[in-house]
Amino acid sequence: MLRFKKLMLTVLAFTLVFITGCSRELLDEKGYHIETGLDYVELSRTEQEGREVKNLILIIGDGMGFNHIESAAIALLSDDEQFDLHKMPYQSEVITLNYHGEITDSAAGGTAFSTGFKTTNGSIGRDSYGNDLMNIMEFAKEKGYATGIVTTESLSDATGAAFSAHIGSRYSDAIPLQQVNSGIDIMIGGGRVDFEHHKDTIQEKGYEYINNMDDFRSSKADRFFAILTTTHFMNNANTPSLAE
Repeated sequence: MLRFKKLMLTVLAFTLVFITGCSRELLDEKGYHIETGLDYVELSRTEQEGREVKNLILIIGDGMGFNHIESAAIALLSDDEQFDLHKMPYQSEVITLNYHGEITDSAAGGTAFSTGFKTTNGSIGRDSYGNDLMNIMEFAKEKGYATGIVTTESLSDATGAAFSAHIGSRYSDAIPLQQVNSGIDIMIGGGRVDFEHHKDTIQEKGYEYINNMDDFRSSKADRFFAILTTTHFMNNANTPSLAE
């Protein structure tokens, strides 16, 4: 469906997981989504050294820390099982406390991920003094890479906005238009109420505007805004499958 240039830099917020491969979605006995038939290629560290990175996918689980992961493992896995993320050859952490060292919110936490700088709660893509910060999407764009954001919530919510806007308040009505002007190639999420009145501008910028799953599945566009629900995105008939 999508034909990308050198790299797709994708931000996935609120625990949506994007997996490449042929898969079939099922539910286990507890009602959790599981995947079967996935194609994994595991490389040793020696095999990985010297290989050029083709794609970078950043997956963000909203409010998810090590304690949440371990709790999920206790609830869902047997003693000899691991999540795939535990099998990664390298693991690190990002400290997302806000600028004052207090409990962060999604805006300050998202900005820490997207720019590498701590900021005040509520700030989107700006430092604690109100200065715009370059985010990784802009950095990738400067290098000629294709970029995209996928979220299970509204696109203009704080996490996605932290990678695509610069503004002092996460609740600003100006965020959607900044995202339209961001130059990001692919935007998929909810929040149609925030973007419908920007439809003409979206199309003028060279994007295809998509607001239903039929058009999403049939699209051949390299650049599009897919705003598939009015507000929230999860557990909805308009939710794309992982393969999609």
